[in-house]
Amino acid sequence: MVAAGSITVAVRVRPPTSWEATRLPEIVVDNVIRGDGALSTPGRPAPNHSCIRDIVQIVDDRVLTFDPAEKDASRAFVERGFLPPGTKRYKDRRFIFDRVFRHDSCQRDVYENTAKPLLRNLLDGYNATIFAYGATGCGKTHTISGTEEDPGIIYLTMADLFQEIENRREDHNVDVVVTFLEIYNEEIRDLLAEPGTPIPRGGLQIREDKTCQGRRTRRASPNECG
Repeated sequence: MVAAGSITVAVRVRPPTSWEATRLPEIVVDNVIRGDGALSTPGRPAPNHSCIRDIVQIVDDRVLTFDPAEKDASRAFVERGFLPPGTKRYKDRRFIFDRVFRHDSCQRDVYENTAKPLLRNLLDGYNATIFAYGATGCGKTHTISGTEEDPGIIYLTMADLFQEIENRREDHNVDVVVTFLEIYNEEIRDLLAEPGTPIPRGGLQIREDKTCQGRRTRRASPNECG
């Protein structure tokens, strides 16, 4: 049973990729002569609008709008074309979360407002889970792992976790156990298993080990006390 208010949902809006950035809406000016009627006048700039646009609009640090209405009527017509009367042209839906991070938010900002507050309760004996969810290409790997120059949640969490363990060394003995599990095609795999280790039919199972001190259910490999 999960207590009310014990789950925090945060959304991070990633910046456009290099491919997307070159196709975002912007006015492209071409000095061209269009037809014989333009021969007597100087070449006039001809605006050209891209049909790709941002579909996520951040309202504030808790609210975003998905598929907001296009205020430019000419661009809206190009994007959507003709639709039957009564058809909603844009979804224009507003969603509220516990936290919304802009595309320019740094890794440290995301970490300190999501994972870091969990560390104190974790060392007091409570389970904590950080779950990164999203479509392929949405930025999960960057947020979780980051880079050497800009590390993600895993590195930042481990750094603070071991510092907290060191701070409590005089009063507590802390054991750290690590597992790396992958869910692939609805099967759970142990990524730390020795090469050549046979994978159980159907993958690893979700079970509860009552012989361990843990009071909650977790995923465990066959030889691990969860």
